[in-house]
Amino acid sequence: SERPLHGKTIKEIERERIVKALDYTNFNISRAASLLGMSRSTLYRKMRALNLY
Repeated sequence: SERPLHGKTIKEIERERIVKALDYTNFNISRAASLLGMSRSTLYRKMRALNLY
């Protein structure tokens, strides 16, 4: 199991970062992925894993 970091799991932190990037870019996947330093396909994969897509 994941060890909490300041009371949050890595998944929770990652979810927050993705949601903030999507909100900031008005859900422009390409721009959000670029902001997060990942490819669009990686962002989609992470979104599916976090039930965001």
